[in-house]
Amino acid sequence: MVNRKVCHFIIRLMKSKINFLLIFFSFLILFSATSFKSSSQQTTLIELYTSEGCHSCPPADEWLSRVGNGKSLWSEFVPVAFHVDYWDAIGWKDVFAQSRFSDRQRRYASNWNSRSVYTPGFVLNGKEWRGFFSGDSLPKRMDREVGVLQIQIQEDNQYRFQFTPTKLNQKNYVAHMALLGSGFKIQVERGENRGKLLEHDFVVVDFKEESLKLNDSDDLIHTFILTPNTELKPARYAVVAWVTESNGFEPIQAAGGYLEGLV
Repeated sequence: MVNRKVCHFIIRLMKSKINFLLIFFSFLILFSATSFKSSSQQTTLIELYTSEGCHSCPPADEWLSRVGNGKSLWSEFVPVAFHVDYWDAIGWKDVFAQSRFSDRQRRYASNWNSRSVYTPGFVLNGKEWRGFFSGDSLPKRMDREVGVLQIQIQEDNQYRFQFTPTKLNQKNYVAHMALLGSGFKIQVERGENRGKLLEHDFVVVDFKEESLKLNDSDDLIHTFILTPNTELKPARYAVVAWVTESNGFEPIQAAGGYLEGLV
């Protein structure tokens, strides 16, 4: 017969090993979810400029959602939806719209010598893209080695941006980082979409930009603070980042991923 003390010792030992394994695997899961990293090949950035006040925008919103359900999400392309405010005055105020997003679209339009902006409007890697209107698929990413962009999730809504370029063409860049919400459902009561239940994914709920210079290690590093939407909670959040030259519109690299536990 096995001694009772020996049995208790074996049980305690088994429990300690189980607890250790649980803690170990929990740490691995937590660690794996605290950073997102691009490859060295350029990731495509697709921007949608949209509004809940625009009757032709829901199909574009739906298209972005479908594209975002593909296997290439985050690895080959990063989608973002900027809601503009210039439709707000005609009957329905878009809760996601911001004037700075409208200004961003106007800067793009000015860059390609257009006197006006429109919705839905797509920007693919810094250039106007009308493929949506002709039923084109999202173009495959370019086979370009540009560098690695990494996002590290820290405490208190802080996100660390780090980009290591492949080629050092210049010293001055702009880092962009956005918090996205997906799974929003909004019942529109007035305006062109009156009576419709609109669903939105990849909506920019917070957005920051910062001018940066390469450090001595030839890296761009900055910590951003991004605030979740407390009024309209999405089904899930994501964080994305991209980098441009200081006076350029084309993103050099982009990265992103879904955030777990932030709802």
